[in-house]
Amino acid sequence: MTESGSALAETLARDGIEVSHEGAYPIAAPASEAEVVAIVERAARDGLKVLPIGLGTKLDFCRPEAAEGACDLALSMRKLRDVVAYEPGDGTLTARAGARMGELARTVLAGGHRLTPDVPHPDEATLGGVLGASQSGPDRTRFGPVRHHVLGVRVVRSDGTIAKSGGRLVKNVTGFDLHRLYCGSRGTLCVVLEASLRLFAEPEREAALTATYPAARPALEAAEAVRALPIAPLAVTLEGVDEDFRLHVFLAGHSEQVRWEADEVERVLGDAERRDDEGARCHRALVRDLGRRNGRWPAFRMVCLPSQLPSAIDSTRDFAGARGLQPRFLAQPFAGIVDVFLPGDAATEPESFVALASELRDLLAPAEVRLDPLAVPAAVHRALARTNDEGPAARWMTRLRESFDPAGTFASPLFPCRA
Repeated sequence: MTESGSALAETLARDGIEVSHEGAYPIAAPASEAEVVAIVERAARDGLKVLPIGLGTKLDFCRPEAAEGACDLALSMRKLRDVVAYEPGDGTLTARAGARMGELARTVLAGGHRLTPDVPHPDEATLGGVLGASQSGPDRTRFGPVRHHVLGVRVVRSDGTIAKSGGRLVKNVTGFDLHRLYCGSRGTLCVVLEASLRLFAEPEREAALTATYPAARPALEAAEAVRALPIAPLAVTLEGVDEDFRLHVFLAGHSEQVRWEADEVERVLGDAERRDDEGARCHRALVRDLGRRNGRWPAFRMVCLPSQLPSAIDSTRDFAGARGLQPRFLAQPFAGIVDVFLPGDAATEPESFVALASELRDLLAPAEVRLDPLAVPAAVHRALARTNDEGPAARWMTRLRESFDPAGTFASPLFPCRA
């Protein structure tokens, strides 16, 4: 904790704002928008660095500089969690940034709607955190990434002013789509106060089919066969566990449609376990929550063309196996995304882990597979960042951050913090 951060925390506590000391820096939990504005204004005025968070569960996605003294105060939106507006007729929902995704899903379910994204452990994820991390669930297969469903937001900018982009209605198209830019910004551009989302009709029926294969390639070939069918699956997930690869196909929609689609998928997969309705919903939640096992996020995320998935998974598995590691995989085949989990003790020696990550990156690079570090030691973030920062996307993100936050008030560890 920095001396300036401690002084700011004491001032906020005297003003009646809840401040806790749960980690390397104090965490302020404002109970109103006015308190959020006051915190950001004071930080900007005094040259302090604020780290916007929700519940803090996704900080492993980012570089950990903020946990090492480059942050004066964390700003948690967990108290601002109410629903502002739910319009069943329009199929839209507006809620505060601290609202839990599970609570929002149950709210709209009562009105006949479903919420997307369906993220892992939704009762431990806030709306603002999901948008900041641009976290899409397995239902991305049908609905696409989360940014496609954000209709509008209200935010606090780095100087303490409140700004808005978009609106609460599907047909509201005024101004620039900055609300989509904020998705994935990880606290570098603003503090999200509230957001409006597009909703979808709750399906009449669901079905889940699971087939097991001895390797990734036949499982991915089966996924391609499913893709070729004239259907729109809710989600298609590949789970690699020990020596088996399980392909999960989830369907949802009108009763007769789902029944026909399930028969077609079963014909393609062959020997598959089939679940319907409540059994399918429970299984979907179980597979969804594999995205964070036992409180741990995956070590890496591989992103590539779907056609490169078989070689990416096989290369990673052989690479890890030669080093005595048994990785687990969780993939969204249609999106070309693979999350890689490593054993719990794989990160006990940071130096050797840095070498492992660098070698794996170099192994995958010729196939144009991008390796993003998630829950890894700080040294691994830095080692991979030296390569990732050289690309044009990183330069554009840096320019955007400097435009939105020229004083560097927001101390998100997505980028190296500047003095």
